[in-house]
Amino acid sequence: LFGGVQAVHVLNYSALRNTVSATQIATGLALVNVFLPLSGGVLQPITGAIIEGLRVNHEPLYAFQVAMLFIPALMIASFVISLFIKDKK
Repeated sequence: LFGGVQAVHVLNYSALRNTVSATQIATGLALVNVFLPLSGGVLQPITGAIIEGLRVNHEPLYAFQVAMLFIPALMIASFVISLFIKDKK
């Protein structure tokens, strides 16, 4: 599931090509490329903090399951956001 969601990352390039001027395309590509590693760097500490916080009063498996609920929630949020992206052509 996660791989399928990340496979659409290449569609960002075609959307970028249609919205950014030719003189700024390199900056736009760099910005698009930074989002995938940046999301891992942000989500890992957040899920770790959730797991550590829940482990105090709950089983570790439950804490892990609750923390991992954010991944499908973010996938659904990205799908909803994609419905509002309009093609300029």
